[in-house]
Amino acid sequence: FVDLTTGRPLPGRESNRSLVTQYRVQAAEQDRRWEDAVRLQSLSVKWNRGRVSTTLAKPAATWDQVERYNVEVFATSLHELAQIQLGQRLAACVDVYTEAFSLFELLGYRRGAGACASNLGRAFLDLDSIRDLSLAERWYLRTLELLSADDRMGRAQCLMQLGSVAFNRFQVALDAN
Repeated sequence: FVDLTTGRPLPGRESNRSLVTQYRVQAAEQDRRWEDAVRLQSLSVKWNRGRVSTTLAKPAATWDQVERYNVEVFATSLHELAQIQLGQRLAACVDVYTEAFSLFELLGYRRGAGACASNLGRAFLDLDSIRDLSLAERWYLRTLELLSADDRMGRAQCLMQLGSVAFNRFQVALDAN
């Protein structure tokens, strides 16, 4: 399905490339081959970005169903790359999550935007290199706005994270005396 030297799909096999790459990324993650997982997912992002470049140049209101689907696939591939980066504690995940968040919002996909917002909150809370409790709080509050009122579990998890932000602020204040 894929030329292993270039990462590009073999001729006539383009439609299966994403699925095969997804399995390869999952295998790399399971084997804790993080560099391979990032490399493969980055190839997927690059491929999907190329597929939507002309679509993104047009107003979203003019997109047809196929174009919307391709943008959704692209946003999802960005989110998956950011997940791997966050798992590796790489600050680069912030830019990738932010791009995916913007695309999900453009599509009107609250669930995808909410997942990105929540993970941005987590990045700003957990990654020492970019720790910013105000930004973590802002992203968790944005997550709450995006969650449906009947998503009690999601809302409870988000409120728990906001409690963690407050506790961390308390710890900072204690340390500062």
